[in-house]
Amino acid sequence: MLRLLPAIFAAATAYAQISDPVFSRVPFDQWTEAGQSHLRWHPEIAALGLTDHQRLLYRIQVKVDGAEMVKRRGKGRFLVLVEFRDSQGRTFQAHGAISLRDVKDEASRADLQFQQNAFLMPGEYRVALAVYVTGTREYALARRTLHVDPLPHDPLAGAWRDLPPVEFVPGGDPPDAYFLPTIQGKLNLPIETRRRVEIDLMVNATPSEEPAGRRGTRSPGQMLGMLLPSMKTLAQLRPENGSMNIAMLDLARQKVTFQSSAGLDWEELKNALAETNPHMIDVGSLEKQKGDAQFFVKEIARRLEESRDAEAIHALIVLSAPMAFIHGEDLHPIEISADRNCKVFYLRYSPSARRVAPGPAPMMARRGPGNVPLGAPPVADDSLERTLKPLNPRLFDVTTPAEFRKALAVMIEEIGRAAR
Repeated sequence: MLRLLPAIFAAATAYAQISDPVFSRVPFDQWTEAGQSHLRWHPEIAALGLTDHQRLLYRIQVKVDGAEMVKRRGKGRFLVLVEFRDSQGRTFQAHGAISLRDVKDEASRADLQFQQNAFLMPGEYRVALAVYVTGTREYALARRTLHVDPLPHDPLAGAWRDLPPVEFVPGGDPPDAYFLPTIQGKLNLPIETRRRVEIDLMVNATPSEEPAGRRGTRSPGQMLGMLLPSMKTLAQLRPENGSMNIAMLDLARQKVTFQSSAGLDWEELKNALAETNPHMIDVGSLEKQKGDAQFFVKEIARRLEESRDAEAIHALIVLSAPMAFIHGEDLHPIEISADRNCKVFYLRYSPSARRVAPGPAPMMARRGPGNVPLGAPPVADDSLERTLKPLNPRLFDVTTPAEFRKALAVMIEEIGRAAR
């Protein structure tokens, strides 16, 4: 939905993927740039690149001189209209609306900004951006031609096959803003297999920051902002013959907070996140911290030992940020080894500053300890890697969505090869 910055007005917003009913109530198709009013405004479209949802994100931003609003106080509503038209002539529309009755005098001292994010597929688009004052019927219109390039050398070239050309990204507060539950498009992530494949996805969402002063500290919100979109992406893996089980761990409370063998139900997952408030660790959890490592080891071992089909390929995927346990923690590693039917992958998000990558970047992957690739960013102390060492996991150090995309392609290829 369109977002107004700063929040000087009380705004009502709406969006739609195909047609927005507001467009039928204004003469949008009749407007021309030659006939527009002299409103001081500045529309722009910016490419934000590949996101953790593995989608290409664009931002539509409209800046309006606040003095223009003050001049029209009390004259109906001020609308911002956005329309994409793809190469097949399909339209995708969104709007934002402000009551001009609520305009405050201080609005004249700043530009007001409207923002709408959208996931776009590669292709050609004609974009129309407009502002409209309902009480005076004044408008301003801008048209743009937008070309969206595919990712060069995309390791997951078929992942976007079934996605709509345009999906407007709704606003909202975390954790909804991280997970984007209303986005309907699904990634196409099949795993071609002959033998049965059982996938266990384990997400470490422990709500704790690294000790003060440690390099690469991260806030709980930043961690969830990275992990939830990646968890949602991994949950879309689709083995042709097999199953997926998902679990989210809170090591601070030594608890499996969420588990499912039927995909991700957002309301259930959201309730689980609410129970593990990242800003409130209870006294009992603090007293049990020295068992964090062994709780993690126990949960990993249990899933390896409880494979539901002895003939199936078992793929264990651990998704986590680096985690250093407290001094004196019992760091006995897992005491079983993965057999030939088991593939273990560790997707580790580096705590270094995250960025939205405009395209693919070199992937850092290795098997087992040591052999750090040249140019890899420093990784904070990670006790999880040491506990997983006996399983000889395929370790991916991920700092960008492009690196995650390459790691995902490698995992799909290796699981598929093992199950042929």
